[in-house]
Amino acid sequence: MTRALVLGAGISPGLPWQAGLIEGLRRAGTDLGSADLIVATSAGAFAGALLAFGADLEPAIDGLLDAADAAPPARPSADRFLTLFEILADTAVPAEERRTRAARLSPVPDAGAAARRVDLVVGRLPSEEWPDYPLLLVAVDADTGERVVWRRGGAAPLGDALRAACATPTIFAPVEAGGRRCVDGLVASTTHADLTAGHDRVVVLDSLGHLRLPTAVLDAELAAVRPAATAVVGPGVETMRMFPLDIFDAAASRSAFQAGVRQAEAEADAVARVWNG
Repeated sequence: MTRALVLGAGISPGLPWQAGLIEGLRRAGTDLGSADLIVATSAGAFAGALLAFGADLEPAIDGLLDAADAAPPARPSADRFLTLFEILADTAVPAEERRTRAARLSPVPDAGAAARRVDLVVGRLPSEEWPDYPLLLVAVDADTGERVVWRRGGAAPLGDALRAACATPTIFAPVEAGGRRCVDGLVASTTHADLTAGHDRVVVLDSLGHLRLPTAVLDAELAAVRPAATAVVGPGVETMRMFPLDIFDAAASRSAFQAGVRQAEAEADAVARVWNG
């Protein structure tokens, strides 16, 4: 039996919420850190890296948020962010063209501040080297629209792969990694669950599930790989209430970890049935 964990794209609370959920499930007896594969993009890329390093998640998240607070935040609006999804939802346009159009969206004027925050967060990871763990970090080539999957031993250093995996159009400019200009993997999919092919049991933490984005992509990804059992977990009501007006509210991130821990109590049985067989 092989198991894969998918850590999907997320906004400000997405990373600590995922980490809190993982920690809460561990306390309930299900260790997602035992995954045979982690697939991660956007905010999930940092949660995946921490898990792959075997970090103690609560202090690690505190450290990452402290690092982010050391730089002025960017001020993107929810409307601007949702424009990105309007472009990506236009199925009359071929998929790779939609992605390159999204990649060309102008970043916010203070994109440099946003990039500095990411640099500080990368600097607080346990190591600058890739962990010795089957970790896949997903981005999209800004010029071709192709999906790019970074891993240990590949062309991109860990820090560059992380920066690329979370370079969301409208917030960041494209990031160079491994000789390619890349943007956030959410431009192709918020989950990339199809990369779990060959694994029997798959758990997906879908940080953007509360936005009611189309589920057809995730459904198709899981149908393509046909695992024996799957569990998809999105933010609970408590987490959704953290950012009803401004989905980039940095203050929400401080509470999202504990919200994830508490939500794990309700999710523990369903996730355990999938994970532990």
